[in-house]
Amino acid sequence: MGLLDKLFGRKKETKERMKIELNEQGIWLDAHSLTFPTSITYLNSILGEPSREYWDDNMWHVAWDDLGIYTEYGVMDNVISLSFLQHPQEEVKYRSIGLYEGDIYLNGVSVRGKKDFDGKIGPWALYALCYGLEGNSPVYSYQLGKNYSYVASAKKKNIYAVKNNVKDSITFSDFNFKLAVIDELMYVQEVLKPMVEVYEFANLYKGRSIDVDAEGYDPIPELVAYFKALKIDKKWADSVTEIYQDGGNEIYRTICPFWDGEDDTFTIGSFADIDQFPNLKKMTLFQTEESVLDALKAKGIEATLL
Repeated sequence: MGLLDKLFGRKKETKERMKIELNEQGIWLDAHSLTFPTSITYLNSILGEPSREYWDDNMWHVAWDDLGIYTEYGVMDNVISLSFLQHPQEEVKYRSIGLYEGDIYLNGVSVRGKKDFDGKIGPWALYALCYGLEGNSPVYSYQLGKNYSYVASAKKKNIYAVKNNVKDSITFSDFNFKLAVIDELMYVQEVLKPMVEVYEFANLYKGRSIDVDAEGYDPIPELVAYFKALKIDKKWADSVTEIYQDGGNEIYRTICPFWDGEDDTFTIGSFADIDQFPNLKKMTLFQTEESVLDALKAKGIEATLL
């Protein structure tokens, strides 16, 4: 410790201000990409454990009070928005205790303190929430969420057209095992492209009109068909070292956005495919027989139930 530190005390370290931004590339919480719907599990990985999480008025309410951030959800971590408190508003029942002190950007421009802006970019939006209809009402919170008026341009190329140019692909015997691998490669490692986003997929799909909000309580057939047809190059097999099944996994939120996790829709039925993944050493599974766990362990895989 230096002389000045001894005389006056060490300077208090200041935590870097959080930065949220919505731009043409998507939604960002600092360096973390965010889409909706998302899960509390994913938000916790970015924001830390919440200060409060409680059930009231048929919804779960979650707050990170020290950050001034809050949200709510009703079904299995199906989070469709995230709010950032600017001013305490007693009339608003569900909110954080602390205020959000970080930065708020829209396409590189700070909008903190502003409310007259068009916050809709592609499938996402940044909203300025005001209490009351008076023109001088201040913004009490900013909210990130879906742009419900978004319609993909008819001229936009369908990036989800299935390509058949993979010459040496993995053949799977169990579709749910394949989905677990896709989740790891597409949403965790981000090496399998394009990363499928359910609302964008629906807007670009030409065969029929897909209403995600109405149909998302069951697996959407077109997305199931897409992932069944998707070819995965064998070159990625060695990079799969872990499979982790969780109700908040992006792959399940993409196929069935409002899945409640109460059935065996995504339970792996056969593990014959593991022999194609020589570096797979750890698996966390929804449900399976103890004998299957023992068989996996005998192959050198640390296998546990979620």
